[in-house]
Amino acid sequence: MPTILVLSGCGLSSAGDRAQISAFCAHVLELDLSHNLLQDWRQVETYLHPRGTTDKQTHRKQGREGRKEV
Repeated sequence: MPTILVLSGCGLSSAGDRAQISAFCAHVLELDLSHNLLQDWRQVETYLHPRGTTDKQTHRKQGREGRKEV
């Protein structure tokens, strides 16, 4: 499966269905959405977190697991 997906200049104006994005982008590590018609950062976030996890949730979880007791 490819880990880089380039959707530059595809005329995307909305993210679409979360389930389809989740299935299609499951292995994607890099995503190029430049030169599209997305006008709301929440649409971009749908591509970044297709399964409903937010960046804050990810960082919170990593912070708890990576924290060392002093």
